[in-house]
Amino acid sequence: MLAAGSGDYVCVFDAYGNLKWKYKANDYVHSVAWSNSGLLAAAGYGGLFFTTGFVDEFVLYGPCVVHVDDFIDFGNNTRLLFKGWSDGVKNSTRTLPSNEEYHLTPIYIKQYYVSVVGGSGSGWYDVGSTAFISAEQYVDFGNNTRLVFDGWSNGVKNLSISIRVDGPVKLYVLWRKQYFVSVVGGSGSGWYDVGSTAFISAVERFSGFPFDRVFDRWVDEHGYTMSTHNTYSFTVDKPIKLYAKYRYELNMMVCLFFLIPLVILLMLLRRTRKNREVSILKELLES
Repeated sequence: MLAAGSGDYVCVFDAYGNLKWKYKANDYVHSVAWSNSGLLAAAGYGGLFFTTGFVDEFVLYGPCVVHVDDFIDFGNNTRLLFKGWSDGVKNSTRTLPSNEEYHLTPIYIKQYYVSVVGGSGSGWYDVGSTAFISAEQYVDFGNNTRLVFDGWSNGVKNLSISIRVDGPVKLYVLWRKQYFVSVVGGSGSGWYDVGSTAFISAVERFSGFPFDRVFDRWVDEHGYTMSTHNTYSFTVDKPIKLYAKYRYELNMMVCLFFLIPLVILLMLLRRTRKNREVSILKELLES
């Protein structure tokens, strides 16, 4: 960097001769200083001091107003945060009122950005500090579809974690997608991972009189037949609702159990009636 005076101005050039900063002094310029990093520092009696970046130390002569940046961003998720001046003043812009020499150092702390995708805890953190990061157990989309927390991209499985910030961090939540399988009239309802196998079943026969209810088929919510077996397995690739359908069949065993005694009873009644009729006829003939 090169500083040169020109009338009421101080002009600061870079190593290639480009004008980087022009400072207008209300009085003559007493001192100009800059750091090896090429960031600006200049002061003059009654004038304004301004810098566009970090300077190790200012040698200033009041009265003047001095300002430094609150943040210096390096563009790679790393920045410096202004914390105050070496004499304890916290404001980044301050007035130096008297005609004295000031030796001031702006105090910066390095910060790194922690990016959390799918969870909470993103933000700027001081170097060496601890970031607390968390995620939800489930993300429910309300259509029988949800995501289930499966861990972090760094391999940690806990929902909430803490990490020491020694550099920029980017963490992703790892999710498993699940669909809900609803079974009406059978068992097997629940959440299933995409691509997993669901096993469902229904009672094959309900005995009754005179009809049994016998399993007929599985149908989906659109009436499409999925299987004719009362135990059924399938790959889960969407939310689905399945219904167990039954048909009625005559229960022959139960019917026989009731019909045989009934037939015997009817035969006995018929025989008794016939005997009675013969007895009456005989009495009539003898009279």
